[in-house]
Amino acid sequence: VISRPGPAAAAPAMGFQAGPDREEPGRGLKRALKTWFEEKAQKWEEKAQKWGEVVVPSAVRRRERKFLSPQRGVGWDEYPGAAEGASAAAARAAAWWAEQRQKTAGLRQKTGEAVRRLKGEQLYAGKLATLKVEFHKVCWKAVTSVGSRTLLSAVFPGSVCYYDLRAHPGVRGCVALTLDDAPCSRSDERLAMVKEVGEVLREFGAKATFFVCTDYVPVHERALRELLKEGHEVANHCPADRSYAEDSEEAFEAALLEAECVCERLRHACAVGEVEDRDRGVCDAGADLPSVRWFRAPHAKLSPPMQRVLERHGFTNVLSDCYGNDPWIPDPEFVAKSMLETAEHGSIAVIHMPERGFREHNHKALRDFLQGMQERQIRVVTLSALHAEALQPSSRQFAEVSVGTEE
Repeated sequence: VISRPGPAAAAPAMGFQAGPDREEPGRGLKRALKTWFEEKAQKWEEKAQKWGEVVVPSAVRRRERKFLSPQRGVGWDEYPGAAEGASAAAARAAAWWAEQRQKTAGLRQKTGEAVRRLKGEQLYAGKLATLKVEFHKVCWKAVTSVGSRTLLSAVFPGSVCYYDLRAHPGVRGCVALTLDDAPCSRSDERLAMVKEVGEVLREFGAKATFFVCTDYVPVHERALRELLKEGHEVANHCPADRSYAEDSEEAFEAALLEAECVCERLRHACAVGEVEDRDRGVCDAGADLPSVRWFRAPHAKLSPPMQRVLERHGFTNVLSDCYGNDPWIPDPEFVAKSMLETAEHGSIAVIHMPERGFREHNHKALRDFLQGMQERQIRVVTLSALHAEALQPSSRQFAEVSVGTEE
């Protein structure tokens, strides 16, 4: 027979020490339970305060059912201290949850206000952007209405902006197309649109001069070589797309020659039929070395030191008399219409190279412009081809390049 410990043996586990003068059965156990439960209630209160005054009332109820069951003859009301402690903890828990609900409601309200404010700011930003575009349109219409060739002759002396038909009859029916900031300002082939631009040019039988920022070339060199093989040409637009007007003469000279080395390497690679995959190809005549070393000052800013360097190395600065202000006006229809309105025999048109997510509207503007030129039966050629047309025998007496002065 296995003997079982009686209440006196179990009492020490509950913190109750039986003495020689024992009380009546059951009273010591009740006192021990009361003491133990009060200590637990105190600990719960401390934990509630430590955890941000969070208690789970169900835990209190579970302990009530376990230790204060009717079978043991102990009622909850016999322990007012414990009951009051648990009730206070439950009250604090209820207050904490109410506070959290209030904070959540406040946060939701603030979030809603922030979203509405953001939508309002976006709407305002959209309206402001639209107003800016409209402002640039109005300004550009005012500029072009004065007569771009007259302004260019005064503002950019010494730069080729167009070929005057009266001085160079050979340019009749021809317009030179130039694309700035080629091939792509980002080193990700997926963002470049060189192939798409080449397809548009091929569709309309047009040729173009790509003014290359040579810092962009390494990633897109293969695409540029493909353009050269089709009869297009590249020209010097400096290594980076920034103004060099504040640079010293020595610094600009180094940058100019560095960029020209890259352009010459591209021309030579096409001329000898070299491509990256070692296949040999044949370039069109337009890919031959140009008779004039073309240059376009970034941001159209040409300082006297820059001009001296260009003259020393035989470069000709080229600007344009046919332009739609496309960086500031992301409206392809307006850009194409502006270019078509200002295009004349011997004009030099310029549009910036489109990229995915950046000036992408220029892709459609280019197509619309070429469509308009085709309808007017005007050939779109490279700068070198237009220059060659200007030097035809019919205009030998005006063999010098026009610098934008009406004669």
